[in-house]
Amino acid sequence: MLCFIGQLTSLAITQTRWHTPVHCPANNDAACFYCIMKWGKGEVLCSAGEIPDTFLEPYINVESDHEQIQALADELAQDQTNPCQTLEALYDYVREHITYTRYEAGDRGAVLALEHGTGDCTEFADALLALSRAAGIPGRFLEGVTYREGRSTDLGQTKHDWLEAYLPGQGWVPLDPTWGRFPERRDDYLGRISAGHIIVTVGRNPSILGGYHYLHYTWPGQDVNLSHEEHWTLSRLD
Repeated sequence: MLCFIGQLTSLAITQTRWHTPVHCPANNDAACFYCIMKWGKGEVLCSAGEIPDTFLEPYINVESDHEQIQALADELAQDQTNPCQTLEALYDYVREHITYTRYEAGDRGAVLALEHGTGDCTEFADALLALSRAAGIPGRFLEGVTYREGRSTDLGQTKHDWLEAYLPGQGWVPLDPTWGRFPERRDDYLGRISAGHIIVTVGRNPSILGGYHYLHYTWPGQDVNLSHEEHWTLSRLD
């Protein structure tokens, strides 16, 4: 539980996860990526190593034990020979079968997202996370903000959800099926992520947030009507 007293005016975040950027031309953020894996035909980098038996359990909105989720994960994994190929098949299914509807209030979960074939970034992440766990590949939900210079400052565009999965020989690798839904951007968010993806929380439904996203506050006194204004300012550090 978080109990804010006074005014929260700023949040400083330093991202140090993963590897260093591999290609960052001057004044071109779109070409700057954290490179984790190299995906290519006939190139499998996770054939050795073990997968931990953690981060596989179902959660609210991540129904990895649901009959439909299990059946779909089994179907997509049946012709694959290793976890890398399985994860790639799951990633492609989600990005090709869910239509992005921009921001939608409330969480619907993986089952409804896959049944209806629509959702925002939360449904994209929930669906791939549930399928990954159902296939025996550990996954973690990531929530944060994105920096896109010159783009919209609307919170629905600034806030973003994606995920990471654990692969043998690689460890935790990021995936963003929402931004990778465009065919020309598919490889950019499969085992890779842009430097503008800034992680705020790790894990779905963190108890410290009381089931909410980003922030949660309580009032210990008498019943009152509470409201808040939220502003995120993202800028480059020179």
